[in-house]
Amino acid sequence: MRSGEAVMDVNSSITQMYTEYFNKQQVQIPLFRYIKHANYVIFIGIPYDTSIAKMIKTQSEKPDSCHLLLETNSNSFFNRYKKNGYYITEYATVLGNKSIVYLATLADTKEISDSLFNKSEMTKRIILKKK
Repeated sequence: MRSGEAVMDVNSSITQMYTEYFNKQQVQIPLFRYIKHANYVIFIGIPYDTSIAKMIKTQSEKPDSCHLLLETNSNSFFNRYKKNGYYITEYATVLGNKSIVYLATLADTKEISDSLFNKSEMTKRIILKKK
């Protein structure tokens, strides 16, 4: 977590926003955590009954307007685009234990999105706890 970020309770309006932007596809990604900042929000989802290959396929089937940048490999995808005035980033990766984590962000400005939600920064946000 960064300065100014807070984990918020997930209520019906947050779930509705998440569903509208990120969970209206064949691959189901239930919302796990919601983090709010004055200039952006972060959604953390745990994909259900799917694979990274299926998630990449779903990303590649989105309209062209949903791809300013789409990068994929066998273990992850990173997608960046603009919709409804938000700068949006989606990132999913396979973890060492073979589970998948999904991060989605809505930022108010391109500068925030470019600096905080580029592929390198998104990768750094995922830290596994050691047992």
